[in-house]
Amino acid sequence: FIDSYSGDFWADWRDDTAGLALSIHQAQRNFPKALQVEPGGIACWLFPADAPPARFLRGMAKTHALQLHFHAPDLPLKTCSVRSLQFQMPDWPRLTRAWYRENNPWREAFFPEVIPNRLISFLSALHDQRPHAMGMFHVGDAPDSGYSEGTGRGQMVWVNNEYDRPHCCTLFYCLTGQRRVLDSALASARHWLDVDLCHYHPDPLVEGGLGIHSPYHVTRGAKPSHEWTEGILDYYFLTGQREALEGARSVAENIMRHMALPEMRTPGEAAVREGGWALRALVGMWHATGEESWKAEAKRIAHLFVEWFRCFGGLMAPHTDHTLPRTPFQNSITAVSLGQYLLVEDDPAVRELIVAVVDDMIEHCTGPDGVFFFSEFPAAQLAAPTPHVLDALTYAYRITGKIAYLKIAARNFAALMDQPKDAWHWGGKVLDASGAIVSGHGSARSFENRYPSLVLFAGTATPLGLLDWYEYAVDRSPHRG
Repeated sequence: FIDSYSGDFWADWRDDTAGLALSIHQAQRNFPKALQVEPGGIACWLFPADAPPARFLRGMAKTHALQLHFHAPDLPLKTCSVRSLQFQMPDWPRLTRAWYRENNPWREAFFPEVIPNRLISFLSALHDQRPHAMGMFHVGDAPDSGYSEGTGRGQMVWVNNEYDRPHCCTLFYCLTGQRRVLDSALASARHWLDVDLCHYHPDPLVEGGLGIHSPYHVTRGAKPSHEWTEGILDYYFLTGQREALEGARSVAENIMRHMALPEMRTPGEAAVREGGWALRALVGMWHATGEESWKAEAKRIAHLFVEWFRCFGGLMAPHTDHTLPRTPFQNSITAVSLGQYLLVEDDPAVRELIVAVVDDMIEHCTGPDGVFFFSEFPAAQLAAPTPHVLDALTYAYRITGKIAYLKIAARNFAALMDQPKDAWHWGGKVLDASGAIVSGHGSARSFENRYPSLVLFAGTATPLGLLDWYEYAVDRSPHRG
């Protein structure tokens, strides 16, 4: 699995008195690289002079990790190899799912005691089927064929880990203990901190933000609907690297600048998901830091949606110049973020709003089969059981105790699982015009788009028997941790 890459790349130099072994972390994935050993020592080339030029755009960075192993002159080369391999793939401690359930830093029910084994298998396959990329500016990210063949017009569009892949991988690792999933979380967060986080730009709406999915990562600017903080914060707490906390703060401050714009503060003027994802990012910052400024802005955004619903009778937003349709995937993302806000402050108005948004979507945005469609706009009333309605409906059940919400969610869960899988296959390796080597073809965001919704819903529905049908025929005892 590419994120758990075990290839090694090291050189050793020694004389009669001492020695030095130098290892470059995952050099093959972070190519081009070179090592040269001469009588006077080791030359380490993080970007060899004879390599083809690489595009290094404004705002990008790249971190490299080296191991300098000073040793006695008679140390066996095998020992040098072992130390280098430990640097490439170090041991990590692992805690049980029960520990995370009892000491939950995220405060949400991401670690249910009972969940179908079949769902664990589905999520593992979804995680692993992401296209794999190699190259020093590409490792930890992946191109998405849907974007590339659409908005990219044939250029490879990098998904920039949208829907917060680092966070979803961290949660899945804590649920299952699968090491390669942890490696995915670390690799994708590291890519964010280097390439997608804008380290400098004269435009304050781009400066310090995460880039939206783009050809060559950083060519389309930043906006709140494609910025996340939780995965970067997970990286900080997993590694202790303070630059991650500073990176999350940078992203959150960029979001705050966007949310100060007049259109972001006026109901019905911007897409619903802009404020929805902004709310989620700021709630994450409050959980991590306890700083009241994040909570205050989260509360302001939550009550903007209360006013929005009151003004229009629903979370309606512009689609064409003359329409304000409801869009379930955007409205449910926002309902879920409002549910996350309740972990910060139990606000009766927000609880009422979540239920109202869910009821409004059920009334206006479902087909005769009870499955949600993509948008209320007639041309987009395609059956689209968006994963985010599952946890929105779960929040409505929590607030009201009405199991009808979970039954609707179960129907949409079944429709989601019946949908054709993303067109994905391994294929051979492709050398992109930018210098990236990519294997696999298909969606780069299917796992993170679905993971939290599926787990929160399944963790609630399984003990109630609503997912008994979704289990291996030979194994009706749900997966326990």
